[in-house]
Amino acid sequence: MVEGTDGRGPQLREIDPRDVLEVPLSHPEHPFFAGLGLRWHAVPAISHMRLRIGGVDYPLAPFNGWYMGTEIGARNLTDSDRYDLLPAVAAGLGLDTSREETLWRDRALVETNIAVLHSFRAAGVRITDHHTESRRFLTHLAREEAAARRVPAEWSWIVPPMSGGITPVFHRYYDEQQLCPSFHLDADARERAEGRVVPVGTGVGRAGAGCPARPAGAPPAGVGGRAVDATGRTTGASVDGGEGVG
Repeated sequence: MVEGTDGRGPQLREIDPRDVLEVPLSHPEHPFFAGLGLRWHAVPAISHMRLRIGGVDYPLAPFNGWYMGTEIGARNLTDSDRYDLLPAVAAGLGLDTSREETLWRDRALVETNIAVLHSFRAAGVRITDHHTESRRFLTHLAREEAAARRVPAEWSWIVPPMSGGITPVFHRYYDEQQLCPSFHLDADARERAEGRVVPVGTGVGRAGAGCPARPAGAPPAGVGGRAVDATGRTTGASVDGGEGVG
């Protein structure tokens, strides 16, 4: 956690793990799922993106929303380069994994997502499903278009990673115009996290195509707020460098 203070500058503080709200995962019909010992933090907070306003970059501008179930159940828990849990779930379900045509991956994926939605609702933590959000997004899109306003969106971010073809957002294209103010990925932060030394500020403007960076000689980017708190129980957020809620 980074806290802005008067006179002392930004202060780094460790977050006590007990202050981060996590949801234990279980399945409403398959008891083995709870035995996997899985849990996930309650709220997705994004802290590795820059906020660009008026050509000025704010590198410390975290934000959060709430999860769509597929972000956890169809990406974080099951991507082969993340937690890769589909084989374990398939084994618990007793599925035939000897050949792909049994669609064991698909069946395990659906049950994992059922477990995520069930667990969050049982814990009283807000979450939504991909079918509901697909309809909500198209309702928003129709209202904005009726008012002659454009709604930029990237197809690959809007279409859910599970059952995409049976959601209404799949069957159209979207305007990919870049608008400002906007958040964009911070190349400096990523390279530092991977252990590479990067001169301060070289990432400004690299990932914000369409949003001009501050002109040379302008004041340096500041902190986007007096204090940043990313604890689970006090603000309902824990830091996550993965996806947000679109």
